[in-house]
Amino acid sequence: MKQSQWHIVYTRPQREKKVAELFNRKKLKNYCPLNKIQIKYSNKTKIITEPLFTSYVFVHLNEEEKSAVLQTPGVLGFVYWLNQPAIIKNEEIAAINFFLQDYPQVIVENIAVNTDEAVCIINEPLMVRKGNVMEVTNHDSKVMLPSLGYSLVADSQKENSERFIYREESRVRV
Repeated sequence: MKQSQWHIVYTRPQREKKVAELFNRKKLKNYCPLNKIQIKYSNKTKIITEPLFTSYVFVHLNEEEKSAVLQTPGVLGFVYWLNQPAIIKNEEIAAINFFLQDYPQVIVENIAVNTDEAVCIINEPLMVRKGNVMEVTNHDSKVMLPSLGYSLVADSQKENSERFIYREESRVRV
């Protein structure tokens, strides 16, 4: 039996939460990252949650469980990359989860995949988080997710992170 891995399931539009619920009923480990969105009405604001990735649900499974996934209502199929089912690293799923916990509103952007630079976040609110950060400006943090080809962008403070470049066994602060 092969080891379980994170895969991306492509769903019908606006069915991500329902598909995740059906996976839970089937006892399939899954993750549908939800983003908090502020909607302003004439006299009040309301916070709603919507899927961070449109039409995507992540599911952790092995080869034997794939047929149960494909038989789930709302699932259109697996996402493929280079004629193979797309595999997402555990670290990237954890990075998405931590990023959504630390920042209330996150934006998803397409990126050119380049995994040359690694970082270590050293201060709050991202204490003890590791990942690939593309850029930190005065107001934004970007965490790169190379398996997905996306980055997550959130409002932050520049002093909350310090960039490190890793070269073999040494690390150089810049």
